[in-house]
Amino acid sequence: MAERFENLLIREIAQAPTPDLRITYFRGLIPAATSTHGRDVLKDLFVGRATIPGVPLKQRDRWNIIGALIAAGDPSGPELLAAESGRDTSDDGRKYAYVSGAGLAQPENKEKYFAGYLAGSGVKEDWVTASLPLFNHWSQAALTAAFLQPALDALPKLKRERKIFFVVNW
Repeated sequence: MAERFENLLIREIAQAPTPDLRITYFRGLIPAATSTHGRDVLKDLFVGRATIPGVPLKQRDRWNIIGALIAAGDPSGPELLAAESGRDTSDDGRKYAYVSGAGLAQPENKEKYFAGYLAGSGVKEDWVTASLPLFNHWSQAALTAAFLQPALDALPKLKRERKIFFVVNW
């Protein structure tokens, strides 16, 4: 069923009657692309082998593609992350490189991010908030389940030290 849904989104990216609809279908494909074909379409859009008629990719779209590829375990994800990090050295670029890195499905990566979340390591609160969905990606539950109890245990401290919206996202 996932591939059929991806194919619907891919078809509508090219054929929807307005640019607004095409970008909506594209942004729907990013988190939904789990098959090799779906991820390949994202990579083709990322490198310019394919385009969305009337819709230029924004930098944030590029970062969202990288984050989705990394979280999906696509082998090209880390390479794209490194290349884009070197290309986009803006404040937003550094933020989204951090966010995308949270999706790497490696135990040591998850431990590093979680320790940083709790340590108040100087990472901005909005960076942490933005990284949580990729850190806790649905396909990585086996890696992140061990962090559930420590996350719950940290709530009283986080309530005292963080903004109210951070705790809701936590």
